[in-house]
Amino acid sequence: MKTSLIALSALLVSVNSVATENNYSFIATDNSEYSNMCVIAAEQGLDAAKKHSANFDHSTLCNGVSIAKFAKKYSAKTQQPARFAAVKIVAADSNVESQLCAQAAKSGIASLGLAQWKIRDIYCNGQSISRFAKSYAK
Repeated sequence: MKTSLIALSALLVSVNSVATENNYSFIATDNSEYSNMCVIAAEQGLDAAKKHSANFDHSTLCNGVSIAKFAKKYSAKTQQPARFAAVKIVAADSNVESQLCAQAAKSGIASLGLAQWKIRDIYCNGQSISRFAKSYAK
């Protein structure tokens, strides 16, 4: 009976997703417990879906995919982005340009004390020094 109920529920469960630049918005098309469980799994992860429903079952399907795979696929894209680990900036060699790139990444482009026309021709790892410094800004 339980398998029949799950199979029937899987047919009824339908969660529409709207994609906008890797951000997803999930809307349950009905107000069933299984639809809501799928929405929670997508937005908050599998653990949240487990806590939400007393009838949680790993064989529950969301849009034809197991709830675990569904949660894994979408929850990371709807949650806050992870913070980057600390990066240690080290100049590759003793070249003046390498030293300037390292300093710009650590302390910002203004810390170089150079005129704009002097820094516009400096490239760090294939990027302008300004862009390179901004990518490491805190």
